Amino acid sequence: MFKITKNGMLPTKGSKYAACVDLYSRKEIIIESGQTVLVPLGVSIDEDFLLSIEKKYHINHKNSFIESHYLQLMLRSSLSKNLIIANGVGIIDLDYRDEIMIRVHNPMQNFIINKGDRVAQITLLEHKISLFNIFTNNQRDGGFGSTGTN
Repeated sequence: MFKITKNGMLPTKGSKYAACVDLYSRKEIIIESGQTVLVPLGVSIDEDFLLSIEKKYHINHKNSFIESHYLQLMLRSSLSKNLIIANGVGIIDLDYRDEIMIRVHNPMQNFIINKGDRVAQITLLEHKISLFNIFTNNQRDGGFGSTGTN
């Protein structure tokens, strides 16, 4: 499901029944008090893997896995005593191809995220956007936070 970027780490699962997998910071970041930063998580979505799933299970465009699922990104709860996810929750469409990052805000004293620290957790969810009867053929043409900026 994920491609590992340079200096990135494979996601891991913390326990047998964990609902999410953990993602790791690919570099050290010092977050000063009051500062909001993007933390690169060292992974991106593997489009070839998703297309192979659709082919394996004979999923056609009308029932596209890529169109009916998304990733939800959250800050690891152990970091919530020091940091907050700046936009509340991270929604990542499966057509997003850049490195996955999490935007965090530090309301307290300076905080260091070390390279290799578990920072975020991510899960795959299904959605029923078709229930709104709103459709588009627009293709993604930007990276982080680019949808709807035109």
